[in-house]
Amino acid sequence: MASATTATMVAAPRAHVRAPARSRSSAVPQGASASASTAPRPAAASSANTTTTRRPVRNVPEAARRPVAAAWRSGRFSRGATTVCAGAGKEVGSAAAAPGGARWTSAVNSLATVMEPSVVESILDEMLPAHGLIHRGMLANGLRYVVLPNNVPSERFEAHLEMHVGSVDERPDEQGLAHLVEHVTFLGSKKRDAWLGSGTRGNAYTDFHHTVFHIHSPTCNKDDTYMLPNVLDILYDVAFNPQLLDTRIAKEKKAVLAEAQMMNTIEYRVDCQLLQHLHWDNNLGCRFPIGKLEQVNDWESHKVRDFHERWYFPANATLYVVGDFNADVPGVVAMIDKAFGAAKSAVFEEGAAHEGVARAATATAAAAASVAGDVAAAASAAAGAGVVAEGGVAAAEGGVDGVGAAAVAGAATGPLRERHPVRPPVKHAYGCAPGSSATADILARAAAAAAAGVLDPYQAMVATESGVQLFQHEHLSHVSFNIFSKLPVLPLRRMGDLHRTVNQRIVLLALQSRIQSRYAELEQEHYKRCELDHSDSAREGCTVSTVTVTCEPLHWKYALQVAVEEARRLQQCGLTVGELTRFKSAMMRDSEQLAQQAGFVPSLENLDFVMEHDALGHVVMDQIQGHHALSRLDHMICLEGTNEVARELLGFFAEYGKAAAERDPLGGLTTAIVACVPSSTTDNAGVEVPFFINEQEVIDVLSADYGEVEPMEDVFVPDELIADDELAALVEQLQPRIVHSAVDAATGVHQRVLSNGIRVNYRVTKNEPGSGFLRLVVPGGRTAEPVGMGPGGIGAAAVGFRTLQEVGAVGQWSRKQVELVTMQHLVMFEVEPEAEYLFLDAAFAVKGGLRTTLEIVHLLTSRPVWDGNALERVKDIYRMFELNTQRNLELLTHDSVNHAVFGDRRLMDPSREELTALELEGVVAAVEAQLAAGPLEVNIAGDVDPAELDDMITRYLGTTTPG
Repeated sequence: MASATTATMVAAPRAHVRAPARSRSSAVPQGASASASTAPRPAAASSANTTTTRRPVRNVPEAARRPVAAAWRSGRFSRGATTVCAGAGKEVGSAAAAPGGARWTSAVNSLATVMEPSVVESILDEMLPAHGLIHRGMLANGLRYVVLPNNVPSERFEAHLEMHVGSVDERPDEQGLAHLVEHVTFLGSKKRDAWLGSGTRGNAYTDFHHTVFHIHSPTCNKDDTYMLPNVLDILYDVAFNPQLLDTRIAKEKKAVLAEAQMMNTIEYRVDCQLLQHLHWDNNLGCRFPIGKLEQVNDWESHKVRDFHERWYFPANATLYVVGDFNADVPGVVAMIDKAFGAAKSAVFEEGAAHEGVARAATATAAAAASVAGDVAAAASAAAGAGVVAEGGVAAAEGGVDGVGAAAVAGAATGPLRERHPVRPPVKHAYGCAPGSSATADILARAAAAAAAGVLDPYQAMVATESGVQLFQHEHLSHVSFNIFSKLPVLPLRRMGDLHRTVNQRIVLLALQSRIQSRYAELEQEHYKRCELDHSDSAREGCTVSTVTVTCEPLHWKYALQVAVEEARRLQQCGLTVGELTRFKSAMMRDSEQLAQQAGFVPSLENLDFVMEHDALGHVVMDQIQGHHALSRLDHMICLEGTNEVARELLGFFAEYGKAAAERDPLGGLTTAIVACVPSSTTDNAGVEVPFFINEQEVIDVLSADYGEVEPMEDVFVPDELIADDELAALVEQLQPRIVHSAVDAATGVHQRVLSNGIRVNYRVTKNEPGSGFLRLVVPGGRTAEPVGMGPGGIGAAAVGFRTLQEVGAVGQWSRKQVELVTMQHLVMFEVEPEAEYLFLDAAFAVKGGLRTTLEIVHLLTSRPVWDGNALERVKDIYRMFELNTQRNLELLTHDSVNHAVFGDRRLMDPSREELTALELEGVVAAVEAQLAAGPLEVNIAGDVDPAELDDMITRYLGTTTPG
């Protein structure tokens, strides 16, 4: 990543190549909020000078957290979904462009008893509505642009120039050149040096499929200079008029080499292993953006200039401008034309056969696809040859404004060079079900291309079921099993696509909840976690289903077995009626909340979302459109249809190792399995011992017969955690009231003191309509712990407070019931023990969630539930973290600095010996003593009504008896 070096510029990381993390972006339109992922994935960006303090966190099922993502807002859940390509009658391959009756056969059949088939087909075949404020266009030289007015934050805007070239476009002797060119071009602009600073900051990054230069700027700077024209000039100068001086190139080569050293962490190595084996079939598995260092050293300056000449031309760029412009859209377009119109169109030079061949091959592939009867593939290929097909981004969202191809052709003489038609330019081996229409389509395309004499370098292949690949390293502290199934991206364009996506999300949430509940119910104290993901990736050009099981090394077999058993149970027996009702209700509530927040999404998140969705061919909706679309589908989500999606989605994992004749015809295949394991671990006595595992052991656990599968029993989920009559009795007995009330005029904070001593401060804010945030502050913290080891010694408060969260139960309700209640009301909790306080933080939807949050605070402080196994699981997480610290230079340095600066063991994570000394009775006493000592403080900010909140805190918090 290149960054500015001027002293006035806001500090930015020096190194920012896109690391090969297996993170994914949402395939769900903004506002639809139906991301089919339950796992917070690692961010793709890697900043070499950013230090992250990793703390032990609770093994919380994501289903217990906010169940549906704010697709525009939440990085944690901005992963989307499309369907797996498996099963007859599904939208796969040629079915993608078939008439409605053939496209939605499964959904029509599942609803046959309650809806007329023609009505179902009509609704599902409707195109999704496109975001009305997004303006797309193209200049005469071929440069595309996207403009979206957005006033959050006000008086600021984002301008990102995406060059459609990344590491997979490099030749064998150019590995890392795309990244080096990014450095040299960004730092080789005089205009950048002149204008960046005083609130304007810029940077750049390189990934597999693109290079992006981005600037974040105030609309007017401190000198009242209108910045949009200047920022556009900077981006033009960076991309199309850089100073590619020998001295600059030599300097940036050193910077790239230093960056590579800084990012060579164990996490990066694991990500590389995952991509290497997932993408064994193409350059995504080996052509990482950082490149090969031995090549970087040897490049002469002309290599940089040649690469820039080959790829940096207007038709290979898209400009995204989002924010508060102080100008109308036509005015912004005029500024874009003025800044970039001077960039010359690129034409084919004689002998430059690689682009011409690619274009010709694409056109021939379109013909071959048509021969095979594959209308969707033909349309896609034709679009690559310069034709916009029905259903594509341009067609789906109203096309591009401005000049067309004919006008572009007139801007220069000779055939114009265009963006590569396949992004990223790789082919994939897909794990579609062997007998599915998707597999038939792939084989038919290959046969048609062969018959036409076409050698298509991007022709998809059908994968066979994968074996296991092991990655063993001394710096790893736990075991993780990553099971993948790679599938084609199916653009999200119609109501039927959204219908399937919602079903997929429900299936993954149900499985995540079941697995984590099993882990918590086991009479074992060891750490286990399962994460699920089914999402599209523009950077990889495919959809990937993923199951990741992470656990303590000595008990890996049982952790993996539980995940397999629950996947089989859900695939074979389906969801319960209660599960479907709860998860569907939660998704609709979240969608409603997102619709309330329309107009409050930051420009940067909007821009990233649109860029990713454009690359995937998905329709972008705003939150209100998305909620309306989901609401129309509410009555069309039924148990039969959801269970059929479960058969499709989970087959690759649940039926691993089965013979083809025994498999569910809807289920896909596993295309890669990567087991990342340590070379040593600690036994039950704390002694470090060698750790061994082999491929066949993993295969045996995944494919073993665990007996007859029985359906899941439904769980009773209460509407409230404290019944109205119980609360009324407490109010009658304790007579709670507000004994002090004030409002701070300067901040608008309402200050209350309740009759039991609890202090409540709250502020009404509309920053996130329909949302609220709460922090419970317990005085005491780590410094209230004893200074020595013992049952209630060092670490007692920290470990004990985390144990409360790990238990998950409150009052009379089990962990499973509490998780389902919080999920239903969009409540998410986290705890953090600090030096002088214990903090409990909650994010919630005000409607329904405010009451649930206050109920949990009441029960947690008055009637906490303790469990010895939960304590041991928390201790195990701390032990794993300690072991990981000893094997990670960055963490070890951070830990050593803490020791040197503080010296007090109570201000650091407890050691293995201190953890062993802790006992349940001791940590209970430590935490409950701090709860009782008081005074507790509750701080709330959100879209709340003061009168209603005063009443609720009086009844729910005023009746609590801490400790």
